[in-house]
Amino acid sequence: MYEKELKIAIEAVKKAEPTFRKYFGTKTKVQTKEGNYRNLVSFADKKIETDIKKFLLNRFPQYGFIGEEYGGFNSNAEFVWVLDAIDGTSNYLQGISDSPISLGLLKNKKPIVGVVFAPQLNKLYTGISKKGVWLNGKKIQVSKVTNPKMAFTCLGWARDLDWAKKIFPKLLPEVLKLRVLGSNALAICNVASGSYDSYITVHMEIWDYAAAQVILEEAGGIIIRTKKTRLQIAANKILAKKLTALLSSRT
Repeated sequence: MYEKELKIAIEAVKKAEPTFRKYFGTKTKVQTKEGNYRNLVSFADKKIETDIKKFLLNRFPQYGFIGEEYGGFNSNAEFVWVLDAIDGTSNYLQGISDSPISLGLLKNKKPIVGVVFAPQLNKLYTGISKKGVWLNGKKIQVSKVTNPKMAFTCLGWARDLDWAKKIFPKLLPEVLKLRVLGSNALAICNVASGSYDSYITVHMEIWDYAAAQVILEEAGGIIIRTKKTRLQIAANKILAKKLTALLSSRT
């Protein structure tokens, strides 16, 4: 089930690869969003979203669509595609490879298919709910690390500088290593493949995690979200619970 949707999703992101590569590392028609100079959108973001949306709706006209740049179309449908054309636009503009195309499919608002494609890294993560997960066609799984002190951890803060200033000094002594990647989707996929043991961030939009959540869950991981502190933690199930308990009382 949903193998057809996965195949089309892979085809969609692959068709966007020439545009992605053409503008990678260039600052072409860059604009700010919501008046925030740290929140950027480029010509490549908009073109990739437009092209993928057209491609998907031609093949699944009854499905809805949500994109980061242009919003939703029929977004209350049973099946809805969710796209982040470039997850990590700042990385992309600087010529940093951690900037994938992230495409997920929701059924009744729950992620069921995920494709995260990082062309410059030659990494294609794919997953189908209850069917499996793969990186470049090979099965992957989360790490078995359960002790926070031994966890190779990635941190994100979604431009919430106040939260970042609070969490960083509290988290740093509690984990093995701490990295900042700049892409929610790729960070979660790195947890799914075991490259990271955990990823800790604050508020994520649906396009930040729709595809990656499927990949993580099929690899044996989980995303825990806390309403009170807005923490979002991706890891194996044991480590995620321990980190949640550790940090919820400190943020």
